[in-house]
Amino acid sequence: MKIYLTRHGETEWNKMGKLQGWKNSNLTEKGIEDANNLKDLISDVPFDLVYTSDLGRAVSTTEILTSDRDNPKIVITERLRELSLGIWEGMTYDDTKLNYPNEYHDYIYNPQLYKPEIGEDYSDLMSRVNSVLDEIINSDAENVLIVTHGVTLMAIINAINNTPIENFWNEDVVHGASLTIINYNNNVFEIEVYAYREHIR
Repeated sequence: MKIYLTRHGETEWNKMGKLQGWKNSNLTEKGIEDANNLKDLISDVPFDLVYTSDLGRAVSTTEILTSDRDNPKIVITERLRELSLGIWEGMTYDDTKLNYPNEYHDYIYNPQLYKPEIGEDYSDLMSRVNSVLDEIINSDAENVLIVTHGVTLMAIINAINNTPIENFWNEDVVHGASLTIINYNNNVFEIEVYAYREHIR
């Protein structure tokens, strides 16, 4: 089995430096162009199954990526949503750091201690993505596409690497519309390609 992972294309809030979480903003022209370039890159892959977050920016990206395919089987699920950031959603990164310095410090540097009053912690997110991964590897699909979000994609990578939550940010968040490919054979995950972005201008 091969699992192809991507993050949605650039959005208006990405461009403005705003945290999105479960709130949504539309794809920019660049986000649409990048998704179309990714569509061309993976056009020869016969996907048996497509999983996408139910948030608009991910669904829009999925629609672009599957637009030339005949009735692909698409699973739209809340389990692939971005980490819920509660009252931070819609705030800029700078405003979040300024107004919630301790919480933001834990969010980045001590993820195992990050416990928001409203929203999810990292263990909530890991539980969601593990549920999706279990479902996928127990399917009979050979090629699976997952369209999700930056932190959620990192959670998937950490899940397959058995990375503890305290080391969640060992890697940087991947670029929108980048491509990561994971092989799954004999109960073992292996990353074949990570955050490929040569198709992104």
